[in-house]
Amino acid sequence: MPWRLLPGRAAGTTSSSWRASGSMNSARIRRPPTGWGGHGSLARRDCWRGRHRPLRVTWPDPAWTARSTNSRVSLRRATAMPGSGSTTRDTSGRTRGWHPTWSHGSRPMEVVTRHSCADASPSGTPTRRPERGDYSLALCDQLMAEGRSDEALAAWQGASAAGVPASALLMRLLSLLPEAEEARRRLELIEKLVRERGLEKEAVSAWYRAHALEQVGRAAEAERVLSDAVEGRSSAIDRAHASLLGRLGRDMEAVERLRSWVSAGNPDAVEALTEVADGAAQRGKWSVALMSYDHVLEHAPNHERALRNRALTQWRAGHRDLALEGWRDLAGRWPGRSDVLNDAALFLWVGGQAREARGLWEQALEQPGGEDAAENLAVSLLASDPVRAQELLGSLLDTNPTRDRALYHVHRTRRASLR
Repeated sequence: MPWRLLPGRAAGTTSSSWRASGSMNSARIRRPPTGWGGHGSLARRDCWRGRHRPLRVTWPDPAWTARSTNSRVSLRRATAMPGSGSTTRDTSGRTRGWHPTWSHGSRPMEVVTRHSCADASPSGTPTRRPERGDYSLALCDQLMAEGRSDEALAAWQGASAAGVPASALLMRLLSLLPEAEEARRRLELIEKLVRERGLEKEAVSAWYRAHALEQVGRAAEAERVLSDAVEGRSSAIDRAHASLLGRLGRDMEAVERLRSWVSAGNPDAVEALTEVADGAAQRGKWSVALMSYDHVLEHAPNHERALRNRALTQWRAGHRDLALEGWRDLAGRWPGRSDVLNDAALFLWVGGQAREARGLWEQALEQPGGEDAAENLAVSLLASDPVRAQELLGSLLDTNPTRDRALYHVHRTRRASLR
């Protein structure tokens, strides 16, 4: 039979009023099934095992502990099993409700969520308050956790009507309708919320709206929405705006959007400007990319990605002397990094600086992870020093017999020696 706690005294009183269903001996109270676990800051279950230790419900959030005794009586009544009987009276004469029944198959958290935000009427009967935002928002969270999206969306709309702050609503809406094919429905709800509350100039709402607009193929309109949002702008909003401008090919505007944040030392803006520079370089806009890298390095001189990509962009733009100086600078900044030394040596090799390149590869061999440098050095020595090249390739294949490039050159050298 399912275990349940029979009506009696309040939690913390003597054991005479606590008995297990089906037993007349209070000493035989057994631990109830674990049907109710904690969920966020809503509620949790604390079980004290052993004799004279009843089941208690505690509220870890101070906001909940401030509730009146009548609200807790309402909670006990609201969670009582249907048909569990009428009420009983304690020694003070106050009407008390039945204690809840706990079982594996029940879903008590939903019951708690629905009724923990309820107020007690003068008669002591619990009254649901869907017009209260905390009720609808907590219910939305619980239904989302259970995968009941349609009901969660209805609870979200109730929270919206109750005046819950827009930031909390928009965050949950993105969780409810995250996919691109749901963006149109999400956009409709966001625009309705923006109209009702007059949030056309508010930056956070504009970000969610612009995100949905871009997903439905209206990127230019999304950019206008972000441009018009002047209230509460932050580096995160400007970073998103700059990324959108970059995707629209308006790189110079994106750079200008971020320059002030970079000058102020904002690390997110530094990363965002580096991304804008990378996008400009990929589209062949060398001047914009190089200007952006220079601005990043002016305020973050050891930004490795900006240093690498600036040297690569200089090479692609035809400024090979500047690019080689950039790679030498990288090798000097990180002399213990085999990957940096290998990349710098490759560009020096292609740039005709064979001796300098081999010196960097030799230096990289002494560092951890120098396998690529060893392979490149071996290939560069095949014509001038085949014995050393074979030694390097053989050592690589002893460690990793599946290196395709090393295998190719070993077999090629052997075939040439048989002719």
